[in-house]
Order: sequence, then structure tokens, then C-alpha cells
Amino acid sequence: VGKYKLLLAQPDPKLVKGFPDNYGWKTKQGNWIQPAPSFKCGIAKDRIHFLPCLFDLESDPREERDLSKSMPEKLSEMWTTLNVSTLTRYRSRSPREMLG
Repeated sequence: VGKYKLLLAQPDPKLVKGFPDNYGWKTKQGNWIQPAPSFKCGIAKDRIHFLPCLFDLESDPREERDLSKSMPEKLSEMWTTLNVSTLTRYRSRSPREMLG
């Protein structure tokens, strides 16, 4: 909310053209900087562990430093806001005769 961004996951690697060559951060020269092995934020290689990551877009516009462990309250606030907004926006597409 505001200057912070909550990252949940990236698409399945099978759906991403050029993966893993284009995973990480692209420089102005067009080269890709691969993340450190410890960087697990939204990593498409691992489709099992979807831990949300938190970034401060003002001080870290390239989203290289995950703040989720150092700012658990902000992470929880944003996660709650996302889930509440998702719950209240659901519209059933089931046929009327199937609704209970």
C-alpha cells in the first residue's frame, strides 16, 4: 500500500518465454543479472513455496531486497487487504440451478 509492493508469485516457468535466461533484473545495456540462490521472492523455478515478499519501491525500485522478515506487520497488513478485497469481489459464475 503506497510505496510498498507485495509480490506473491511469478508465472509457471513453462509459460515464460526465455526462462531462465530472463529471470532476475535487466540492466540498461540489456544484460540479465541473476538473483542470488538465496533470493526466493516469486521465484518461478519453485512452484511449491509461495511465500509473499515485500518491497519498498522508493528505496528499492528493482525489488532486490525482500522486507517481509524485517516488516512482518506491513506484510500482514497488505496480505489481509489483498485477501479481504479478493473475498468481497467474488462473483459466482455457476448456473442459477446449481447455486445453494
